[in-house]
Amino acid sequence: MPETAAAPDEASRTLEERYGTRRQRGVDRRIAWTAVALLAIGGGAFLAFGGWQQGSAIGFQDIGRTIHGDGEVEVRFEVTAPAGTAVACAVEAQNASKATVGWSVVEVPASERHSSRVTTTLVTTNRAATGHVRDCWALEG
Repeated sequence: MPETAAAPDEASRTLEERYGTRRQRGVDRRIAWTAVALLAIGGGAFLAFGGWQQGSAIGFQDIGRTIHGDGEVEVRFEVTAPAGTAVACAVEAQNASKATVGWSVVEVPASERHSSRVTTTLVTTNRAATGHVRDCWALEG
């Protein structure tokens, strides 16, 4: 009987020499808890500094455009912003090759309404094929 008890120990020793010993479970758990803590801190930082402020975002949508000959394009768009926020929008005219042929920054004054419709006319260097809003942002002050 003693020989059968020694055989598993010898086999275990041979396997440990060949493949190494198993890692401690405590180390694995510490790594897992550290990863969970880092993810929680990262998620909290994202909510605090990035994703939480999305409710007050500035938005815009092109409504239409009218080409007036070789030198002008009229662009109509709607701006959505929190009430009382002044906004500026970059409006661009492009030719058929998508090259910029006209550009203007249009300021939309603060309003008690959340959305405002704006019409602006851009002077172009040559015939425009389209006109659109490129971006909008809140004005300071």
